Amino acid sequence: MRRRITIAVAAALALALGAGPAQAQVAWQDCTDAGFQAFQCGRIAVPIDRSGGLPGTIELFARRLPATSGATSTALVFLSGGPGQAATGSAGGVAVALATGLRDRDLLVFDQRGTGGSGALRCDAVRRARTAREASAGCAAEIGPRRAFYRTADSVADIEDLRAAAGYDRLALYGVSYGTKVALAYAAAHPDRVERLVLDSTVPPEGPDWLRRPSFAATGRVLRELCAAGRCRGVTPDPVGDVRALLRRSTIRGRYVTPRGRVRRGAFAAADLFELLQIGDLNPAWRALLPGAMRAAARGDEAPLLRLASTMFGEGASQAPGTGVNRALYLATVCEEVAFPWDRAAGPNQRLRQATAALLATPDRDFHPFDRDAAARASLVPVCYGWPNASPPPEPPGELPRVPSLLLAGSADVRTPVGDAMSVGGRLGATPVVVPHAGHSVLGGDFSGCARAAVAAFFRDGSTPPCRLGIQPPVRPVLRPPRALREVPPARAYGGRVGRTLNAVGGTATDALVAALGAQLDGLRRVAGVRRGTILLSRAGVTLRGVELIPGVRVTGTFPNRGRARLRIGGRAAARGRLTFAPNGTATGVLGGRRVRARPRAAAAVGAAGARPLDARRVVPFPALRGG
Repeated sequence: MRRRITIAVAAALALALGAGPAQAQVAWQDCTDAGFQAFQCGRIAVPIDRSGGLPGTIELFARRLPATSGATSTALVFLSGGPGQAATGSAGGVAVALATGLRDRDLLVFDQRGTGGSGALRCDAVRRARTAREASAGCAAEIGPRRAFYRTADSVADIEDLRAAAGYDRLALYGVSYGTKVALAYAAAHPDRVERLVLDSTVPPEGPDWLRRPSFAATGRVLRELCAAGRCRGVTPDPVGDVRALLRRSTIRGRYVTPRGRVRRGAFAAADLFELLQIGDLNPAWRALLPGAMRAAARGDEAPLLRLASTMFGEGASQAPGTGVNRALYLATVCEEVAFPWDRAAGPNQRLRQATAALLATPDRDFHPFDRDAAARASLVPVCYGWPNASPPPEPPGELPRVPSLLLAGSADVRTPVGDAMSVGGRLGATPVVVPHAGHSVLGGDFSGCARAAVAAFFRDGSTPPCRLGIQPPVRPVLRPPRALREVPPARAYGGRVGRTLNAVGGTATDALVAALGAQLDGLRRVAGVRRGTILLSRAGVTLRGVELIPGVRVTGTFPNRGRARLRIGGRAAARGRLTFAPNGTATGVLGGRRVRARPRAAAAVGAAGARPLDARRVVPFPALRGG
């Protein structure tokens, strides 16, 4: 297995001549036939270069949902992440999530320039390029001088033009991830036009750190929080120590199973454990499987970790539908405005030398429990060192106004950690609402309801109530997979092979249902078993085809969305037979010729998943945002 590296690239964009100011009004038209009930659609033309040096315009595409109370002079603007994620496709879900703020405000959702219906950038260079350097340089050449005008400052000017053209006096801004950076920049530039801010998964006004140091600083705390209160009993005694042990191996090699059930040999760099952990920001099921998989690999059993890595990085890697970032726009924004430790006029080789010197001068503690290799791989250097800048360095961010602000931070978020929200909150005079066990895009992925309650209170009376105590993780860490049936303790009242098989089946079902939830949240239809077999998702439920978690214990059958699961147990090591699982995890049937009735070990997680993986539509009201 070879890790697939996805890089940001840029594209050519043909624009009309004759750039000028935005039109005085937006010609709104009904667009309910597009599946957005009561929404209106409109467009305005904005200059690509407001200095006038480069001619041409971009048409911004927007959707509007009028306030339930009637005409209003204030709009609530949704700003999506990335940079590079179109927003208008999420308008319906945003309307549901922000309903309490829309009684006396219109909802205004638009695709930022270079995304979606607003002149989406495209690039062919990435398909031809052999290296990241070739891809970024080739895409920059395709776009040409226009690549200088897809920065945050350009989006801020677009928002102001859209506000004026749509006839609003003031705006409330709701930003997610990179969208929070845009919201903060707009607030700094137009404080008198800002009614309030809602910042979800905050990116500081200065932008992301090129070495991801705040993210590395959060990893140890996130892992310890995941395992607190005895949640990792039977999983690992020390997840942070497991990371360090695996980094000493450099490369993780072994057998893994493809989603089609084929067994292959593969490897991935231990430094990429950081990326596996970060993927858990958006998918609590993958993160729940990670501590046990890391512990198994640290003890010489690589299969569980390679299953996760192949799911994330291999062919058909996970990508939730509708969450895609326009990589061309991502490149044009990030590479033009991130503060890299190099001379912007330098060539690629000199930039690499300068970045390497800066990396070597950075203390080891800044990356703990990871190392410099992980930092180099996770940094923005590979994406941008070949990109020739077309714009001057961005201006320092302006002072933030003391406007009413709600900051939502997920305690389990690695990519935009709590520390960033605390820092920005101090500058705004606001205390962030930290949602326990939530990851990135808090309002979109909070299982607890705390974020929704905070948003409702903020729009109702301006308060920002903290989360209640005792919130549990949406998915508990899954037990470390045993390497043989003899390592499985027998179920209570059933000894020998029958009792061990009962618990082995319970563990297999737990792993399969958690993996199915992870696949569902990422828009996948199938995921591999740890050692053998395939886990399939359908409208009817979750089907296991010859799935082995413990070698020699093979499970086949379906956990339906409603009713009981019926499983067939086979394999050279197992007490063979058939079991029926009730939604509460109780198993009845015959194993090894013996009639059994028990609740196997690990079946509690099966009951928690209810033999029915959590409904992704309920958990994620609008697409989670994968950008920064």
